[in-house]
Amino acid sequence: MLTGVAALAGLVAWIMISKGAGIESVNGVLQRTFVGLILLWIGVMGIKLLKAIGTSILIKY
Repeated sequence: MLTGVAALAGLVAWIMISKGAGIESVNGVLQRTFVGLILLWIGVMGIKLLKAIGTSILIKY
C-alpha cells in the first residue's frame, strides 16, 4: 500500500513540476512509465505470494 501511495505522489509531483516548467508534452510518457512499473510490481508480488503459499502453478524455477 505504501509503495502505491509513493508512486502516486511521485506521479502527481512530476505533473505539477512539468506544468510549472512548461513541459506538459512528457506527461503521457511518464504516466505510462508509472503505470508500467506498478503493473510490473503487481506481477512480481503475485509470483512471490504464489511461491510463499507453495502453489506451483506455472512457477518452475
